[in-house]
Amino acid sequence: MGAAVRRERGGATRPAPVNVGIYNQPSGTGLGGASYTIAVLAGALARRHRVEIVHHAAPAGGLTVPRLEAFSGVGLDGVRLRYVDRTRTRLRPAELSRGYDLFIALAYGWPPPGHARVNVLRVLFPLRDRDGGPRWRRGVRRIEDALDRVRWRASPRTYQVVVANSDYTREWTPSMLGPVLRSALLAPGAAGGAEREAAPHPERGPIQPGKKQAEMLAAYRALAADGARGWRYASGGSAERSGRGVRYLRVIRALAEGLDVDVRPDVDRPTLRRLRGEASIFWHAAGFGEDLERDPNRAEHFGIVTVEAMAAGCVPVVFDAGGGPREIVEHERTGFRWRTLEELCRYTRLLMTDERVRSRLAAAGQARARTFGRDAFLAGFAGRLAPLLPELGSLAP
Repeated sequence: MGAAVRRERGGATRPAPVNVGIYNQPSGTGLGGASYTIAVLAGALARRHRVEIVHHAAPAGGLTVPRLEAFSGVGLDGVRLRYVDRTRTRLRPAELSRGYDLFIALAYGWPPPGHARVNVLRVLFPLRDRDGGPRWRRGVRRIEDALDRVRWRASPRTYQVVVANSDYTREWTPSMLGPVLRSALLAPGAAGGAEREAAPHPERGPIQPGKKQAEMLAAYRALAADGARGWRYASGGSAERSGRGVRYLRVIRALAEGLDVDVRPDVDRPTLRRLRGEASIFWHAAGFGEDLERDPNRAEHFGIVTVEAMAAGCVPVVFDAGGGPREIVEHERTGFRWRTLEELCRYTRLLMTDERVRSRLAAAGQARARTFGRDAFLAGFAGRLAPLLPELGSLAP
């Protein structure tokens, strides 16, 4: 498909709109960091081009443009959704990307081959977590994994641009997806002050065992027992709707009993922004207690929530063993990184009792958060595509 131009008033010309497909590989109905990145890209591209979000979330109760707008705070005027059955694309994967000028795949696991004029692979993490669920389901996953692997090994060079969301993801990409993929780093664009005010809309979120809320609540209980007074602990998000998720939420509520703790299992984005604005300290513990060499997926791959908390003036206190938060937070300059729950409590006590230290780190953290902002992300993305697709132009507002 060749490039084209169109004439505007006064005789000036500019490139005709580019047909863009943005593929959201995660197939669940929950929204997270990948969904936010897709919204940022789609919103910026749709100002000048034709944009479709290609996805596998079932139409009934699945993804909608209003839901994505409410979750992300990004305006998506003109963006369309295109549902494709996941089983069908395993047999005919070219249907995902064929016909687009630009195909952007955001993928965990094995990506689909790219058949557009220009193809970009955004590696979220080369996921290999196939152990959950009943035995029959694990067997099906192994078969699916084998088919996807064969397909991928015949097609990795179909992507002209490969970018990872963090150094952590970039380090693991070649060993899992093959040495042909040497990805560059392009951190996600975290939310800034230009978000569209979204109507309240509850979302699935981070109340799950992998986010270590139980361990953090145990640490907060220890702080309270040690004399910390006048502080409130808030945890926003929602539990999985599975039996395991319901049971875990019960555990969290039990641990919170008798403490000044606010557990929000169905928080909406405006409320989440308000909670961040009121908070002074931000905790993150994904990866704690895990064997990250055996299962690197258990760490936080990037962690937009850490950047958003820093931008709001919270001082981050994050787990220091692989993953994105370790790259985002500069120890003792923009926050603290910990390896034991005792260290988590020690750094938190310092922030609770020394306002000068807390204020200094908060100001430095806000400056650091700007380097991960939405404008920087879009400029980096457009810069990588300029030599391949010059008619795309700038993604700036």
